[in-house]
Amino acid sequence: MKTFISSATAFYILAPGEKLSRGKMNPDISRMYVIYQDNLIWTYRYKWINGWEKPTDDVFSTENDALNSAYDHFLLSKIQ
Repeated sequence: MKTFISSATAFYILAPGEKLSRGKMNPDISRMYVIYQDNLIWTYRYKWINGWEKPTDDVFSTENDALNSAYDHFLLSKIQ
């Protein structure tokens, strides 16, 4: 698992087949994204106030594309 933290928001990038466990999450961060591969496609989920959400139905061919989409979602949420 790779972790990227920006403005008190954690981005967890899982290796193919890896699962996110509570023990691996930073307990001091309440806003987070998890980027993961599911059947050869990449996607992500977002967690803040309402629990885990799927902000888009888009799927991505690479980990980087999924991370960029998650980061764009993060930037747009900071504007609103």
